[in-house]
Formats: sequence, C-alpha cells, structure tokens
Amino acid sequence: SRLKRCLTPAFCLDYDGTLAPIVTNPAAARLPDGVAALLQQLSDRHPTAIVSGRAVEKLQAWVDVPGVYYAGSHGFEIRGPNGSQLNYTVAAQLLPEVRRALEVLHAKLAPIPGVQIEDNKFVASVHTRNVSAADLPAVDAVVNGLLEEQPLLTRTAGIHVIEVRPQIHWHKGKAMGWLIKCMCEMLGLPSGADSRKATAMPIFIGDDVSDEDAFAELRGGRGIPIVVRAEAPLRRSTAAELWLRDPQQVAEFLAMFL
Repeated sequence: SRLKRCLTPAFCLDYDGTLAPIVTNPAAARLPDGVAALLQQLSDRHPTAIVSGRAVEKLQAWVDVPGVYYAGSHGFEIRGPNGSQLNYTVAAQLLPEVRRALEVLHAKLAPIPGVQIEDNKFVASVHTRNVSAADLPAVDAVVNGLLEEQPLLTRTAGIHVIEVRPQIHWHKGKAMGWLIKCMCEMLGLPSGADSRKATAMPIFIGDDVSDEDAFAELRGGRGIPIVVRAEAPLRRSTAAELWLRDPQQVAEFLAMFL
C-alpha cells in the first residue's frame, strides 16, 4: 500500500550481511554470483544505493555497477552513479584524526591475536570476530584510551566490530535522507522534504546495529525498513518493520522489483 502512494521505490542497501554474506576475513567479502547483475537491472529501473561502513572506493570496486549510488564510511562519503558530479563528503576536516587513530590502533592492538584493523577512510574498523573472549576487554581498553586522547572521535559497535569515526551527528539515516533527495533531483522529480514522499519510497535493508539509524528514520510509514537476521527478531530489538533471513532472501526480494 505504501508503494502505491509513490512513483518509484528507492533502494538503500547495506553491503556486509545484506548483499554479501558475512565471512571470517572481512577483506574477502564479495557479492555472490549473479548479485551484481541483479543490482544492474534494479538500478536500471529504480534508484539504488549501497550504504555501508566500508570505504566508498572498496564498494565501487567490489560492486562495480555504474548505475548505483555509493555511500561509504556510514555515509561520510557519497558518490553518484554513472560518473555523475554528485560527490558529497562530511567531516573532511576530521580525516587526519581518523588517520592518526588508525596508526595508534595498529600499534597498540598488534599484540592481540585475531584483531583485524580495516581502513575505511572516515572510519577505523576494528574487527573482533576472530578475537577470543578473554582478549576482548583488552581491545576495549585500547579503543577507550584512544578516545580519551582524541575527543573529536567516537566509537560505535556492530556485529563483531568496533568502529572509530568522527563525532558528529551524521549516520546512515541522515545519509539515506540526503540520497533520496539527490535521487529525486537527478530523476527530475520533486525533491522537497514533503513532496518527495509521493515520488520515491525509501526501502532500506540492513543487518547491523548501524542500520538502526536508517530504520528509525523510516518508521511511521515514511519508508520500508527491513532487517536481515537468521531468526525472526523480537519486536523491541529493532526499529525495522519487516524481516529477511539472509542475503539470498534479500536477492530474491529485490528480484521481485524487476
């Protein structure tokens, strides 16, 4: 019924755990066979964006679909499709702080087995999937100590990951709203805060804690928030209103819009 009230759905999709399966080595996360072709067909018909904590350059290389919008580093860097001039960066002045944090994390976490540190440009990601439970407090202590020295940064938590990023009021939900506005403008559709409700209906699909900001933005009929979980979530555990089981079901759901 919500989709009937608008001209087109507008898809905002997380990457890890949503389009690509979660893997032991975060650097090895790739789209399953056929998903890139599916995204190409989807973006030919409807505005489509990848909204992820990964750096935007990684997303562009791994997805490699020219018609897709890319919002990397949890939306701190956004690029438009097909070589468009759309290029939006948030908190560029804090990038040196993130670079410094990466250096500190590499130095202080190196002795802890299993820690993987990933440079996601505006986000320093500390992957803990392969860290023993006994060593997790030591990882927390390093991150907390870093933030005491660098108060312009903050930490957020995801599934087996701690992320250090600029401490400003910007997240996937804010990035999604800005993306929907740009999508409407590029399609020549009304893009005002009220008018675009009748033009593009946001459908956000994600699996992690960071996606809850986007889900919350879409509550109350403002969009369609969908969480990806292996088991049906409890009502109070997520702001999402619908549920898909895994990336395969996500692909099957997206194929319904072709």
